[in-house]
Amino acid sequence: MPEDHSTKSFAWDGMEFPIPKDWDLANYTMRRNIASLCFEDATDVRMELDWTAAAGRHEIARVQEQHARFAEMLHETALSVEAVTDVSDVWVVFLYTMPGSVRLMTALHVGERFPLFVFIRFHALHCSRREVIRDARTVIHGFRYQSEGAIAWRFFDVCWRIPRQFRLVETSLLAGRKMMVFEHRFRRLFLWRLSLADRLMRERAPAEVAADFLNKFKGLPGVRFRADGADELRVRRYRWHPFGQYEEIGRACFRYWAKVDYSVSENAMTIAVFNYRRAADLHLLEGLKFAD
Repeated sequence: MPEDHSTKSFAWDGMEFPIPKDWDLANYTMRRNIASLCFEDATDVRMELDWTAAAGRHEIARVQEQHARFAEMLHETALSVEAVTDVSDVWVVFLYTMPGSVRLMTALHVGERFPLFVFIRFHALHCSRREVIRDARTVIHGFRYQSEGAIAWRFFDVCWRIPRQFRLVETSLLAGRKMMVFEHRFRRLFLWRLSLADRLMRERAPAEVAADFLNKFKGLPGVRFRADGADELRVRRYRWHPFGQYEEIGRACFRYWAKVDYSVSENAMTIAVFNYRRAADLHLLEGLKFAD
């Protein structure tokens, strides 16, 4: 299949799909096992995506009930409702025309092809019917889900592969500085992506920049990082630190692994810190990559 230069690949938590090149991630939230992503172009919200991988029947029933209430509200508000059958044979797709000629397309998938409940809303404030159907077809036809192995995380300038067992618990997506924190059975994996790395280094080695950055990060008290050569980091715990040990004691994780990866071509730096219990835990990082 020829490469489509009008789209780019987006990947998050096992999901992977193409989006138009002028769309970007605007927000991520997680509430009661239901996660949400919001995408915008330069002026408007273009797509909202909710999903849950809940396996329990009661959880799925609760999500379906929420969707049914939302669909009922749309049917009451819309001027017209059209079932769109030429987009996909496994997604349930409706196009709503709202007052003011605003269009909203919804797409629903309930765990047949992959074990997810996915509900997508495509917003079309200034788009024709053909354009909103085109955008929906782009996302839905390219939608993939990976439940095992090292999964892709691809957004903005981030392009990582992270072992599936790690669960995302915290994000901070600032311009030029992204942070994601993952957990697996009390072990924590911290990842940062720093853009414009040349401005940060200023004739310093990547490991020196990373050590200085981590030592200023308040989320890891009780440990000290230092450069060991140009690209390696060493970690030293403050054994009697009065505050840093509370988090460690609660998790029973007293060991640290740290890594810095500098990409000259992307002028960006990835910093990783793994807080773990025993030496055998390091095998959990198998498959971790900082470039896809």
